Amino acid sequence: MAEPNPPNWPENNVLLIYPSDESNKISLRIKNRTKTLISSEGQFSDDRVALLFHKGTYTDVQVPVGYYVQALGLGKNVGDVIFEGNGGVYANAASTTAGSLDTFWRGAENFTNNASCPDLSNFGPTINGVGMLWAVSQAAPLRRIIVNGSLLLSEGGEYASGGFAANIQVRDYYGIGSQQQWISRNSSFLKKDGITGGAWSIVYAGCLNAPPTKGKDITSAVSNQPELDVTVEKPFISSENGKYYLQIPKPRLNSSGPNFDENFNDSRPFEQVYLAKPADTTDLIQSKLTAGYDIVFSPGIYYLSKALEISKDNQVLLGIGLATLVASRSGCIYVHPNYHGIRIAGLMLQASIQTDYLLRWGDPYVNDNDDLSKANPSVISDLYVRVGGPDTENRTLIGTTTMVQIHSNYVIGDNLWLWRADHSKLATNEIPKPNQNYHLVEYSVTDKSFEFKCDNGLIVTGDYVLIYGLAVEHTLKDLTIWEGNHGQVYFYQSELPYDVKGNEFSQYCGYRVVNKVTDHHVYGIGVYSYFRDSPAFVQSGIYIPDTENVQLINPFIVFLDGYSGIYGIYSKVNTSTRDYITYTTNSGGTPHF
Repeated sequence: MAEPNPPNWPENNVLLIYPSDESNKISLRIKNRTKTLISSEGQFSDDRVALLFHKGTYTDVQVPVGYYVQALGLGKNVGDVIFEGNGGVYANAASTTAGSLDTFWRGAENFTNNASCPDLSNFGPTINGVGMLWAVSQAAPLRRIIVNGSLLLSEGGEYASGGFAANIQVRDYYGIGSQQQWISRNSSFLKKDGITGGAWSIVYAGCLNAPPTKGKDITSAVSNQPELDVTVEKPFISSENGKYYLQIPKPRLNSSGPNFDENFNDSRPFEQVYLAKPADTTDLIQSKLTAGYDIVFSPGIYYLSKALEISKDNQVLLGIGLATLVASRSGCIYVHPNYHGIRIAGLMLQASIQTDYLLRWGDPYVNDNDDLSKANPSVISDLYVRVGGPDTENRTLIGTTTMVQIHSNYVIGDNLWLWRADHSKLATNEIPKPNQNYHLVEYSVTDKSFEFKCDNGLIVTGDYVLIYGLAVEHTLKDLTIWEGNHGQVYFYQSELPYDVKGNEFSQYCGYRVVNKVTDHHVYGIGVYSYFRDSPAFVQSGIYIPDTENVQLINPFIVFLDGYSGIYGIYSKVNTSTRDYITYTTNSGGTPHF
């Protein structure tokens, strides 16, 4: 049975916007609907909003993008939705004290920006003030955008800890500014010498006119791979003559630069797409998956009674407006082995009472049909997984063993942030510690247990797994464990847990490649420490086997604050003697490469 097209969009959480509407009324409508999500007070809100802009030109429209808000053009072509005049789409730093450090969970996609963002010239280089401000940190991507002006990624020298941009083109300055780290994938920067700023580690993957690879000197380290073996863009929604379509871009081989070709997509009408709503039961959503429908999750929070299971080739699960799946005891999503071309995109996965995983892709050590997998890879785009944050009760019971497990071969990740909370929402009548606005996650003396327990962020046993943009933070054991061969990671950012005691973490690290791996490459890999609560020390931020084809390009560590820190950047493990060869660094508050 065909689904309705147009679908029944939920009016409160999906704003359908048309160029025929008056500009000031559009701006006011957006402001009134999202005003509680703009500042840091919105960080753990239950509200979710998608702004859907139909084809046309929007003049002098203000589109501030706050927490849990997505601004999405509905064109099949990147030039179908255009912002011009004053305003356009932008994201300011959410905090007046922490800058952009907590400016998470938002996004903007699929439009052309000719507009002048308010006060843009105050934050970095521009030409006549034309351009776009996107001062964010993790989980706040830009995709499929042309900026006919400058794109600035921070508010001047304010703190920022991003970030990810893919399939974009920037005409004037690309102002990375004070971003500690950033990855740009398959993008083009037209102005010669127009890329400025960057604090620690900047990664370019498949970009045109980007600076070459270099180690850290007085400016940030740069890791540049000009051509990529395979990339797959995120699915998106388009609208034509009142009907809606799900666009699924095809894989690109040996790619450089953006691809805005509207004919490069598999286009599926919404008659084949089920629009899920938060009130839907898990059984209803599962029945649609089993029947072969693609699923678009409308904005909201979905409390699952069991993990959703995928067992169809080429199926798509797309969340808009930061749709959030809260785990049951069996996790959030399980992808059965030996299925190919599956896309999971734009979703937040959130832990509840202890589970084994939140996303599990395949089964451990079950071999896929490699020929089918290589020709039709599966893709995870814009996936944000968190253990803790909005929870104010049962903090020592909420958790998961591993956030994401990838056991299948030829899976591509494209912007993943796996976060065990270091801070969370205050409980009713809870008094924060001095100079804090949130509950600081810590070891509970009362319960004799950690809050929001999670052992590992990511475990990979599949071969040929490729990730562009991976951030893993604060888990209580190894943050990432990689067992599969021929893995590649472009950009890795991690913070070790703040709340460990003494030597509890000394045997663990930020990134571990196990001894049996013979081929693995990581570009721009950083591990940071802030042992907040007691002295602690880690031998190395990274462990890898002492094998020629296991390579780290621009690895580094950072001592952020607190006690002790990390002794060595990385250790190579001699696979015959099991001895460690540690590449050491002096301690201190600046990056060491």
